[in-house]
Amino acid sequence: MEVARVNESDFTEVGVDTTTDEQVVRLALLAQRAGYLGVVASPHEAAMLRARVGPEMLIVTPGVVLRAELDPTVVSPWDERPTSPGPGRDGRGSGS
Repeated sequence: MEVARVNESDFTEVGVDTTTDEQVVRLALLAQRAGYLGVVASPHEAAMLRARVGPEMLIVTPGVVLRAELDPTVVSPWDERPTSPGPGRDGRGSGS
């Protein structure tokens, strides 16, 4: 199971009764308490995570695909939730 593509029905299937956002935050905070330096997350959760874990924890968002670059003839798991890169911490690049 790839955490970046998990949704609420996947959580329900394995017995977790929370929203995707709640579970993402819960797992990130657990990783932080365990001493991890960062987490891998969907770009859709990056800003929410940044607000909860603070500026020191790394948030890596692989699989960012520009909507304009999606090929309608190719089915890809990354096509389910495309997003555009936004400004990073320095205001220049992508990321959170």
